[in-house]
Amino acid sequence: MPDHQRIVNEVRGIIRSGNQTVTERVRELAGQFAQLCASASSRLQRCDEYAFQGRRSEAVQLARVQPPLLEVLAALNFPERPQWDELAAMYGLPACPAIDTGRAAAVNGAFAEIQPQETLLLEHRRMAMARAPVIQRLQVLRQLCRLELRNPAWGKQIEALEAARVKELQTEFAKVVWQGHSDKTLAIWTELTESQWQNPPAEFIESVRQWVVQVQQQKAKVNLKQIANDLSLAMARRDIAGARELRQKWDYEIAQHAIQPDETVSRKASNPIEWLADMEMLIEKLHTPDLEPDEINYQYSLMDRWQQFLPPNLENAYQNHVSQINRKSVGRERKVLAVVAIVCIALLFVFFALIFLLR
Repeated sequence: MPDHQRIVNEVRGIIRSGNQTVTERVRELAGQFAQLCASASSRLQRCDEYAFQGRRSEAVQLARVQPPLLEVLAALNFPERPQWDELAAMYGLPACPAIDTGRAAAVNGAFAEIQPQETLLLEHRRMAMARAPVIQRLQVLRQLCRLELRNPAWGKQIEALEAARVKELQTEFAKVVWQGHSDKTLAIWTELTESQWQNPPAEFIESVRQWVVQVQQQKAKVNLKQIANDLSLAMARRDIAGARELRQKWDYEIAQHAIQPDETVSRKASNPIEWLADMEMLIEKLHTPDLEPDEINYQYSLMDRWQQFLPPNLENAYQNHVSQINRKSVGRERKVLAVVAIVCIALLFVFFALIFLLR
């Protein structure tokens, strides 16, 4: 039986017996009980301070030291405790500090919160012993730090491992640049920019950024060359929808990477892009109720220019639209002529009426 439980059982036995005679054994037991309460209160205070500072793992570790603190506190909080305190005060026995239930609850809460952290702690220790890769150890440490933000121990360990990881990345970066492995360069850039660095290596990040920009611009130029080829194919197939999508990709690559395509590539793409713009204008004019003769002539000139790449349905639709406009125009002209004729007849009638009256 643990010593603290033996002391508590003897104290409870005295209270239950009803015999309040203070013997030497009772005085000795009272001293042991008071010492046990003081020791538990002192340890509880230290655990609470650790928990308040965010050092939950240390608080739990101290509470688990034999005898376990929560077991001791539970034993000290026995039902007859108020009667023992009265007896001690009556006979001048050593006073026992009361249990701070608020602090006990805080330590108990630390135990509940430490469960996911303990798994990480075990993993952290295993990795350290196995000399696991620095990047893996950093990931675990950063998780531990997020769980215990106010624990300075994690910050110091992270700082040391980050310095080691930066050296690794610098060596790796120099190697992949020399070998021309752009994908690995981008992987290094991703780690540098997406990791939650405690001390970001600003100069190194800037060096990698400049290199990544060059790599991305080179890739963008390759993409533009392919897009130009695809635009020519879309025009040859008279695929307006496909050409629109390709034009969006063309504009995105130029804007995203702040580049201008090579002159040869630009010339190759300019004709399909111009064709697409003219096709879109023709489509827009299909929804215009009235067109001026100059506009109609211009649209027909576009159709003549792109006759080889003109979608048949578009040409037919435009011709039908122009025919409708012409029919409407003829109808309006006839109405105008009718009105003019009526006005002329009316004027003649008035003229002859005046002549008749003047006679």
